[in-house]
Amino acid sequence: MQLTGELSKVSLPNLLQLVRNGALTGKFSLLQGAKTATVLIEDGSIVHAEADALLGKEALLELFLWLSGSFSFIEIDSVAPEEHSINPEDPEESTDKLIREGQHYAEQKRFLDQLRISGQSVLSPVKDARAPKLPDSARILLASFDANQPLSAILARLSLTRRQQIQSLATLLSENLCVVVEPQEQESMEQTSLPDWVVARLRQDNPDISQAIVDMVVWTDRVKCWMFQADADFERIKTLLEKNPKTRFDEDSFERERSAQAALSDDLDNAIFGQLNETKVPPPANEKPSGRSQGRRPIKD
Repeated sequence: MQLTGELSKVSLPNLLQLVRNGALTGKFSLLQGAKTATVLIEDGSIVHAEADALLGKEALLELFLWLSGSFSFIEIDSVAPEEHSINPEDPEESTDKLIREGQHYAEQKRFLDQLRISGQSVLSPVKDARAPKLPDSARILLASFDANQPLSAILARLSLTRRQQIQSLATLLSENLCVVVEPQEQESMEQTSLPDWVVARLRQDNPDISQAIVDMVVWTDRVKCWMFQADADFERIKTLLEKNPKTRFDEDSFERERSAQAALSDDLDNAIFGQLNETKVPPPANEKPSGRSQGRRPIKD
């Protein structure tokens, strides 16, 4: 059995329920812009998930927030024991519980989106509010609100995962334990009008246009690095042949060259995706090129 499609048309909970009902064993591959993820299924139960640097339950729950992107599923014979990061025999990690927990997590994120909560939001605790028993993360977050600092500054100081941040904020706001005291203010940026077809294409990868543009720039930068490297390799080979036309590249030397290029490509990928993790919005159009791209020889026609 093979499945392919768009997450905007078939949600992840429905996909997981489908393979669970069929007791299938296989692999989900998901793609959203520059992000990739994998979910392994064994006899209908989720046994492994990975997304970026996350593994197991944390990775799986983050995938419930993917409202766009593509997916594919292919059946496999079995899943190796060393690939298990989720134990379906554990009541806390059973597939049914994970699906319910993931759906609730997605509802909490939608609740915050409806309130337009962002890093620029300023929150204040409600005086004399009767607080129920709160998780430690929610209690610590509530104690940090002072009606002055933006949310991003507070979260930067706290060691909370993204899931803890979303769940804590949703709990505090739904229980009326805190309120937004200042409206969200967008950072001043030069506005650029994009054609409708460009906006539609970007939204196929990510409904957040700013993040979709960031992903596009990162992939473009990555392709440029590959092209620069290929151009440099061609130039080096040309120089060697001009010096000694009888030069021959045996299989061993070819393998050494290919291994060196693969290592360089990995270094470039790590540098690029490290930059993506630190980047929140695309740089202005008139920004000077980064140090990595300065001094490189342009590609010849």
